[in-house]
Amino acid sequence: MRITPPQLQGRVHSGSGFLSQAVAPLGPVLAGASSHTFGLTPTVTCAATAVVLLAISGAFVAAQYGALPHEARAAEARRVEVWRG
Repeated sequence: MRITPPQLQGRVHSGSGFLSQAVAPLGPVLAGASSHTFGLTPTVTCAATAVVLLAISGAFVAAQYGALPHEARAAEARRVEVWRG
């Protein structure tokens, strides 16, 4: 959310929530079909591999966008102080 402008954060959050809820029923369907077709061990192995790859790619994205320049960090700290009152 740090790279999203403050005025658009609500829209981005609601859009990502909608998409995650929309595709949620596909997980059990794909897992059942895959385990029926390929067997349980290959299905679990592929799912675990996908989770590890997504975690690694998420770590790279977080490392790239997680560090803010000094000025932006100071502005964010001021915004948090104003928000807290």
